[in-house]
Amino acid sequence: MLKFFSQYSTCDVSDALLKYGVSNGGFFPNLTRFSTSGATMAGKAYTVLFAARDDPNYEEIKGGYIDNLPEDAVLVIGLTPELQKLDAPYVKINNALYGGLMSARANYLKSPGTVVFGRIRDLKEHQDLERNVFAYGLGTAAHAPVVKLAGINVPLKITLDSHPEPYQETINPDDYIIGDENGVVRVDRSGDLAQKCIEYIPKRVAADQLVAEDIQGGAKCNEAQKRRRAEKIFPIYLNSMVVDTTYYDLLEVTPTATDLEIKKSYRKLAIKYHPDKNHGNEEAAEIFKKVSEAYQILSDKQLRAKYDQHGLSEVRESSEMADPEQFFDQIFGGEAFLDYIGELTLFKNLSKQYELEAEEEARQNAALTGNLRLEDGKYADLSEEQKLKMMKKEQERVKKEEQDRLDEESRQRKEEIKKELVKKLIAKLSLYTETDKSDDIIRSFKSKFQLEAENLKMESFGLEILHTIGSIYIAKANIFMRSHRTFLGLGGWMGSLREKGGIIKDTFRTISSALEAQSTMQELAKMTEKREQMQKSEEGGDETLDSGEKKDEGNENSKDAKNAKTAQEEIPSDEAVAEMEKLLIGKIIAAAWKGSHLEISSTIRDVVDSVLYDKSINTAKALERAEALKMIGEIFKNTQRSKWEAEEARIFEELVAEATQKRAK
Repeated sequence: MLKFFSQYSTCDVSDALLKYGVSNGGFFPNLTRFSTSGATMAGKAYTVLFAARDDPNYEEIKGGYIDNLPEDAVLVIGLTPELQKLDAPYVKINNALYGGLMSARANYLKSPGTVVFGRIRDLKEHQDLERNVFAYGLGTAAHAPVVKLAGINVPLKITLDSHPEPYQETINPDDYIIGDENGVVRVDRSGDLAQKCIEYIPKRVAADQLVAEDIQGGAKCNEAQKRRRAEKIFPIYLNSMVVDTTYYDLLEVTPTATDLEIKKSYRKLAIKYHPDKNHGNEEAAEIFKKVSEAYQILSDKQLRAKYDQHGLSEVRESSEMADPEQFFDQIFGGEAFLDYIGELTLFKNLSKQYELEAEEEARQNAALTGNLRLEDGKYADLSEEQKLKMMKKEQERVKKEEQDRLDEESRQRKEEIKKELVKKLIAKLSLYTETDKSDDIIRSFKSKFQLEAENLKMESFGLEILHTIGSIYIAKANIFMRSHRTFLGLGGWMGSLREKGGIIKDTFRTISSALEAQSTMQELAKMTEKREQMQKSEEGGDETLDSGEKKDEGNENSKDAKNAKTAQEEIPSDEAVAEMEKLLIGKIIAAAWKGSHLEISSTIRDVVDSVLYDKSINTAKALERAEALKMIGEIFKNTQRSKWEAEEARIFEELVAEATQKRAK
């Protein structure tokens, strides 16, 4: 979404907002761009509110705000309505609310820009940093003597003069903020407005390019606009911008399709043509293969752009099949859940473990073939048996060092992931903890996460992951609150016991799933072996008949026929083997899901513990975090798919559901 907005001007965005009923086009007047990175600024609003130092309605927040600024967030700073005015300089505070040090830190945190509804200072520092900074004006004095930090990630009410009367525009946390040389525009993120803009803007821009060409060719402006902006010409024009539409045709979408439209169409077609639902249908299998290939290209922005420009041959040469790690990452939540569960490391660690074992096997083979030698000459007098023992001991030492290195790398990576997730969760909770917790704030807080849940639930295994996150958030919040609000903390102690019992059950289920997959794999191997024996037997029988070695055509032939019939009854059919293969796929994915679920649960528990038992905050603040955590948990745990959404359930979820109900014979 942010990458999309960064590719267009604020005028393009305002045109889209005007079409969908935003009368001012989302524009904030009176702001000046004092410095720039040279690129369009686009990010989610991270809001900061300042109030007059003597305002009794707000308590001062200690510790600042800049260090918790999320990546890709636009810092938006404002004053309480009482400190705003309708005429220049539009605020009653002459001190600067923002300075150069803040820009230095914000740039390091990869924030794309800052919008200040007030004054800034240290102009040259912002310009040297090439940071996008918009403000009402300049100042020299710092803000501390006259205002105090009163809110972080809270709605900002901006007073604007207008005809026929002034009005207030509210910027909510996570609203989309776009800025360039034309000014600053806001897109409300609470509904489907942003999605509508994404669908409309490319069409409007493409049409206006044609309008410009028509006018330069002598056409009248009004006629050109009317003709080129007609909805029916957009697909025709945009289709002509791509050199090949094969993949779009396969997915039954146009080249104007959004990522969401492509994903939805692929989902329906994949379910319709999946081999498991079309046994023996070679045509359906071929369509499924082509649809999957098309989705792999069109779901990747870089590959899609290359395909649009160069066609099939270019992307087929440059694209590679997804490796197993990426495959399972996509199945279990994909990128949508990264802010909650981080990167899954289970399959990456298994891959590294496999490489380690392969290296160990190579060393052992080298030893057996005489290629491995003891370097120190003092072992020259040892017998061959003693040398082999020393070699084995050396191999074990090397293996242990490699294993220790692998374990340490894994531990460090998990710690990095945990730190990042802790930071992100604290930022989410601050939408409640760093506010006055009024009814409006609570409603806004819940609404934000309800919207997130609605999007997340449609990801692969999204509903299961949401329920897992929700259950852990609720359990951890209850344990923490009861440990501080019940007699001797007994409520928290009992909850902790129940949590440990749940972890043991999850571990047992994971092991059971892995054993089931192994059992099914062995059963399939037996079935395959029987079929191979049958084929060899048939080939041998044909050779015997060809050689003319026929004996006793009475009782002997009768016995052979009977034995052949018994053997045939025991030979698995093609359908039985296909069904067992499908069951095995389901069992493998089920085992992978159980393992991933265990990792996800462990990660979430560690992150929540770090957030709630943070020694840098007091108990009151920690309890507020627990309250916010519980609200999110209840929303996630109670999220469900509608009947229509359930019909679009992921193929992999269906495979796991079927495999869980069946057992290999």
